[in-house]
Amino acid sequence: MIMTKIFDCHDEAFFEWRDAGLRAATLVHVDAHHDMEPASPSGAIDIGNYVRAAIRDGMVARMFWIVPDPMWFNSGERTRLLDGAQKAAPAIDVQVLALDDLPPLDQPVILDIDLDYLFTAKFDLDPAIGVLRDPWVWPDALVDELADRCPNRVVTTIATSVTGAFTPLGWKALAGDLAARMDGTTVDMEAARAGRDLRQAERDMAVGRLDIARAAFRRAIATDPEYRHPFRTLGHHRLINGRAEDAEKCFQSALELDPDDHWAKLGLAMIALDAGRPDDASSHLAEVPHDLESIDVARARARILAAQGDIDAAIAGFVRTLSLAVNGAVPLAVWMSNRDRRLVDPLHWQDHADLAALYGRAGDASSASAHRRIAEAARVPLREGPASKSALAG
Repeated sequence: MIMTKIFDCHDEAFFEWRDAGLRAATLVHVDAHHDMEPASPSGAIDIGNYVRAAIRDGMVARMFWIVPDPMWFNSGERTRLLDGAQKAAPAIDVQVLALDDLPPLDQPVILDIDLDYLFTAKFDLDPAIGVLRDPWVWPDALVDELADRCPNRVVTTIATSVTGAFTPLGWKALAGDLAARMDGTTVDMEAARAGRDLRQAERDMAVGRLDIARAAFRRAIATDPEYRHPFRTLGHHRLINGRAEDAEKCFQSALELDPDDHWAKLGLAMIALDAGRPDDASSHLAEVPHDLESIDVARARARILAAQGDIDAAIAGFVRTLSLAVNGAVPLAVWMSNRDRRLVDPLHWQDHADLAALYGRAGDASSASAHRRIAEAARVPLREGPASKSALAG
């Protein structure tokens, strides 16, 4: 039996197809986005370009892009969808249509589903505008339609797309529901219950029933610790887009529900750094475990130490940040799995510039010169001392 593969970041589908040895296949892409964006400057496969990469590498020779009904039956959104597919200029035949218009396909197909298909009503960079709170179609109905039209699945991939807030976190268990129905296995009721608990916690929190909300949240994470996700709220999404005030409110709300939310504490530390308050940033980050392997945490620690004048410790912190980056660590602003472990951190070259300044202050001219040359080669402006900015986006 061909079992369905589930993951969060959709670029993992590319590697599943590649490992399966697929060539010239028909792709049924059930998604609110075409994912045929141009290659990134680093050449890495990401959530926006993995389909284009699969076309380029000969895995996909024909594509049906199945878009959400709320978008298809809105004339403005339909125009955007069709224009987007045309501008992508794929080298293969791509048909854009609603699921009801997909013809039965006798040939073997790749079935690729993004959970955001169930939640997207409008294309907007702000998830609060474009993402529905509840699914517009349920897994049983979707599976029934797909099973009739795609009886010969060679590979099925499902992305939850919680990273980036494309899918509300409380609904991520629907991926397992879809997979179980596609594969004829038992639906995981505990996973479904945990999702209900998280959604209930959010509802209770919204109306001020804090103690009840916290109890529901504790039940959710006891079953699935991944509900402590960086994108549980829109905080980091807001921070990436430069909306620090909104981000701070999201992080504070996150901590009301879950006082141990390390990602919210990191976000507050980043905001404090941006505002030139390194001591406040240090207080927030002190509650984040030192063994949390995150390039954003490592960089924030290094910048705090630099701003506080602890030069040797700051140098060690930036060296750690560089090490994580060259080993393929993915910052919160870069939405991909990076299974091929490329250097994808947009602030990596700025870290070299900051290290050059720190080594200069420490009197190590040789190391300062080495990092300065790297920063100059990347055309990163040099400065007297490392900035305290902790922006997620490069």
